[in-house]
Amino acid sequence: MKHALLLLAVALLAGCAPGLEPAGTDTIAPGYAVGGGEWDSGGGITAVARIFERDGQTIVCGAWMTDRQSALSTLYNEDIIAAGSIFAGRVPIAHNLWFMRRLPYSENLSGQPANCAYAGLRWTAALSTAPVRIRFPRLSFGGRTIGGFGVGSVSVGPGTGDRVTFKEGPRPHPFR
Repeated sequence: MKHALLLLAVALLAGCAPGLEPAGTDTIAPGYAVGGGEWDSGGGITAVARIFERDGQTIVCGAWMTDRQSALSTLYNEDIIAAGSIFAGRVPIAHNLWFMRRLPYSENLSGQPANCAYAGLRWTAALSTAPVRIRFPRLSFGGRTIGGFGVGSVSVGPGTGDRVTFKEGPRPHPFR
């Protein structure tokens, strides 16, 4: 019970963390970096992002979508986005990608809108040439419960053992 309460407190505090300050929108184009991964139950998440300079500040823009997936994973897509990060080379640009716009599935994202945010970093010449990468940790949801409470997540059914895991990996290129 103590573990379940501790997990709940951590989740509530993380939800109160300040987000990135909005910086408008951008139009997705082939210059965007692509990242994401797949669920072991099928389907996956594709995210796109780019960074640029505005008035000496670093702006990060991005969007994400899912393809067809099982009922086991569909409830956890936002958790994966919240756990994601964007890097320019080795420099962390953004953690918790909730600022990114969720788009309906499409084989071609060119021309679609992406949300932008101030990254909180001064722009440098090194950022302009660094490769942008979108990273996601390997995460599992569901599975065992303790006293009816999910350990780190909500079980699909109490004590059912249903578990789903997201693993970063290559995604289809969403530009034409």
